[in-house]
Amino acid sequence: MSTKLDRSKLRGRVRDTRGTFVPGLEFAGVVEAVGEGLELGYATHLNADWRYLKRTPDGWSDREASITAYYALKPLANLQRGDRVLPSQSSKSAKTVGTVGDPRKLDFLHSRHPDAAFILREPASNFESRARQALTSLPANAADEEVEAPEFDVVLASVMSDWFWPNYQLLRKAGRMVLFGSGAFTPRADLHPVWDF
Repeated sequence: MSTKLDRSKLRGRVRDTRGTFVPGLEFAGVVEAVGEGLELGYATHLNADWRYLKRTPDGWSDREASITAYYALKPLANLQRGDRVLPSQSSKSAKTVGTVGDPRKLDFLHSRHPDAAFILREPASNFESRARQALTSLPANAADEEVEAPEFDVVLASVMSDWFWPNYQLLRKAGRMVLFGSGAFTPRADLHPVWDF
């Protein structure tokens, strides 16, 4: 499974300081077969520090286990029961408002997750109001408080530029924003002398 960081490294946007780079930073599963036609992997063996490994929960597929949302939601955002979440680049959500950049994804997501709300990221000019309206459309939780404007406890943002301030404005007081893989935020200049220390 290719990850955003893998693709960024392959495109030269992120420098590998340890020598030869082999894509496959995020993984899940057990090798079942090798040989011609092997897909979804880049390396034949993997050495991993045990502290970076997580047991796959019962009932999860390898695809579900390989996503990085857990890291963003628990250790970084300290997600709590009843929190409201706005993830950027949604593919699966539960009681959240997800954003997508491609309108073709909306029908697919709505068909699989009817209890969630999804909106198009474009246009940025009214993104904040559309996100608030989508949050209002969700069924209320017992933990919901009366607020003047619908707000999120956590915003997972992978797209920056025009969306930074609307995302920031959507946060409740003491809300958490987790920025990840922001291609629009990544400088295109050669900053290796600054970053490689």
